[in-house]
Amino acid sequence: VRGPRNPYIRISIVLTGIFLACCTCSVLGMRAAEQWSATPVQVLKPMYRLAHLDEIADSAERHHINPYIIAAVAHVESAWDAGATSRSGAQGLMQLMPDTAGDMARWKKVDADTYPLEKLDEPAVSIEYGAAYLRYLMDRYQDLDPVLAAYNAGLSNADRWLEAPDDVRAR
Repeated sequence: VRGPRNPYIRISIVLTGIFLACCTCSVLGMRAAEQWSATPVQVLKPMYRLAHLDEIADSAERHHINPYIIAAVAHVESAWDAGATSRSGAQGLMQLMPDTAGDMARWKKVDADTYPLEKLDEPAVSIEYGAAYLRYLMDRYQDLDPVLAAYNAGLSNADRWLEAPDDVRAR
């Protein structure tokens, strides 16, 4: 059986194969990284944009969270844009609602004197409040899946989904 004669089709097939191989290696690498308690930043840095590493490390240590979870949330929520604001009003690198950040300050999970609420657009402040909220969610749910669901979609949605898991399963 002969392959396609058009060289552009052959090139696209080869490139697709390379892309799929890279994706597979990336996923396998991330799975391997989960097995290590401290994956070197140098391994992930070329593959993923990581920023504000010192702030992430400090907040991760203070709130006892894997720093890669904080980095993943910042990457997904704002694409590392410290000035991002969502349609719903979430602000900063970690895309926190001001009320949620206020709760973290009121509940003394964040020192509001050191990390002023009105500065959620500053990376260190956003990371600190985001890490505190992640810790709160981890203590509440004890499982990363509902933690991430609640962080992104809100506590009431995550609670509702946990009560009726068939509602969100792929059909």
